[in-house]
Amino acid sequence: MTSKILQKVDVLYKNQPSLCEKLRSLCGEQIKDILLYKPVNVISNNNLHRKSNYITIIVKVKSYSVYYTAKKKSMIKVLVESNGQHIKIVFFNYTLVWVKKLLQIGKIYEVCGILRDDFSIYHPRHIASSSKGTVPKYIPLYNSRSIPESVLRNSIKQAFNYVDDLYDWHSEIFLLDNNWDNIYNSLFNIHYPSDNYQQSYARLRYDEFLAYFIHLCVFKSHNLRGCANIISGDFRKMVLDKIPFSLTEDQNRVIDDITQDQKSSNKMMRLIHGDVGSGKTIIALLAMVNAVESGRQAVLLAPTYLLAIQHYQYFESILGKKLSVSIMTSNMTKKKRSKCVEMLLDQKIDLLIGTHAILENDVIFSNLGLVVIDEQHRFGVNQRMNLLNKGKDVDLLMLSATPIPRTFSQMLHNYIDVSKIHSLPSGRKAIDTVIMSVKKVGDIINRLQEMIEDDCRIYWVCPMISCDEESEMTSVEQVFKRLNNVLDPRYISYLHGACTDQEKQDVIDKFRSGQVKILVATTVVEIGIDIPDANIMIIEHAERFGLAQLHQLRGRVGRGNKKSFCVLLYSNMNSTIRQRLEILRHSCDGFIIAEKDLEIRGEGDILGVDQSGFPRFIFSNKENTSKYYTELTRASQHANEIVSSDKVRQYKDLLGLFARDLRSTRGEI
Repeated sequence: MTSKILQKVDVLYKNQPSLCEKLRSLCGEQIKDILLYKPVNVISNNNLHRKSNYITIIVKVKSYSVYYTAKKKSMIKVLVESNGQHIKIVFFNYTLVWVKKLLQIGKIYEVCGILRDDFSIYHPRHIASSSKGTVPKYIPLYNSRSIPESVLRNSIKQAFNYVDDLYDWHSEIFLLDNNWDNIYNSLFNIHYPSDNYQQSYARLRYDEFLAYFIHLCVFKSHNLRGCANIISGDFRKMVLDKIPFSLTEDQNRVIDDITQDQKSSNKMMRLIHGDVGSGKTIIALLAMVNAVESGRQAVLLAPTYLLAIQHYQYFESILGKKLSVSIMTSNMTKKKRSKCVEMLLDQKIDLLIGTHAILENDVIFSNLGLVVIDEQHRFGVNQRMNLLNKGKDVDLLMLSATPIPRTFSQMLHNYIDVSKIHSLPSGRKAIDTVIMSVKKVGDIINRLQEMIEDDCRIYWVCPMISCDEESEMTSVEQVFKRLNNVLDPRYISYLHGACTDQEKQDVIDKFRSGQVKILVATTVVEIGIDIPDANIMIIEHAERFGLAQLHQLRGRVGRGNKKSFCVLLYSNMNSTIRQRLEILRHSCDGFIIAEKDLEIRGEGDILGVDQSGFPRFIFSNKENTSKYYTELTRASQHANEIVSSDKVRQYKDLLGLFARDLRSTRGEI
């Protein structure tokens, strides 16, 4: 029987579909997502006379006053009294009818908000009827966005009616030793805090780690039963004889590890972790031809059309007609797609490269042996499982250029084999990084003609496609127009997410051939574009990008024999921004950059889907994970014990509660 907390949020407001849609957008699809919607802050009761900070007070409503601005917008002031002190609660653009329902004359309420110098509170964060006449010690504050905070609080209150008996994976002794409460009280203490609410956060943080590691244990146990592939190495030699360079020591070591995995009777689960431009693509190709040599098929999943096309062209240039290489994307004609699907099923295609289009149910392989996920942080667990389930005893190889925090990487070694490529291919020249004020952009433009005559290829990256004239931001459209006014328009083009796939490919081909010398673009060029002649990267408003993203963008140049430069243009500067940009100026090592970034800003969202492909932890994603290394280790060991003792089924409700990215697990246990 499915736990009530896994029901859809629609059960809370059956006749209000619009509100349910907002709840789904804010919290998630299920009741448990509302229960886990963490407050952004918890404030303690403040003294009434403490200015410019949140206070929580008990007030009695006295009267209303309505005013209108010059633009006929309403301003309603509610006069209230607290301990003899008159305070005005102010609302803008609300109707008097709504305010009178919220605050009724003569009644007593609990109000939380920021007290201004004139003893007024604008748009309180929290209003509740108070029968006790006392102020709670702690008030949680939420980011409710398009939903009134009072409605969100009511939804949370209702959600607790659906919390049935959850079989706890912690014994009473374990809870006592850690000074933790049971799961219901821990959840309740997040939204209705008491003095020990921090202990509830600690318990839920540990539970998230535990749920994740249980998932990894189950995932690994389901992937231990494989078959050995027979690989002579002839296909590998064929590729190595064709490429115009020698593999680095790191690349040789990694492909040897992969080959041993493929020859093993266990399924391969390996993450190749290499910096931008370290040569992960050739490793992927060698692994794929290994699979083909053993009589299997191989598929590579790429996050973008441009990257898929680039891989396809590269693989085809090396393999020629010796192996059958094909591509599948969403913009294929129905006839071409049907032909590709038919050839896959007949095993007339050895290597398939594709975007999300290959995840469709009609894509069936005859004998799939290897799945390669490029830029793996762009894909979720379910998408990886989708591909793996298209064959039997399928090996998994994931590629990532996004550095993983050292402590979490150590934990991953228990579940996934991780190979690192530290060295760059020979011949690569260091990229000089320059930090400049956007006010000096004119100096750069004055030198562009000289750069064009020297056959430079220049990326000019802007944070937006277009923007208002009043905006402080610089857009692709603005820069493109400005450059067209001073240079030959034939040498300038643009690229952004709104372009069609064919337009993107046409522009990239012209940029690669040299017909286009300057490419003005958004961050659409961040991933996978490999143009050896590109040697200058200019990034506007560099302070608005994360270090990992800036490092990825910089990695688009420096791939050939030309001396390369990266110019970071800033519009705002302070000590923190300066410190971050200086890291890029002094280092081209993605691993060092990631560690330095953690030191400056804490972990941020480094464990989130957007950056590293691992589940977004609710109760720890604002702290540096290194602080939790002991907890991670303990949770990892605990997870192994649970899976080894075959108790996973007993805890399916708790796994359902915490498993935001573990829905595939519920189908396996």
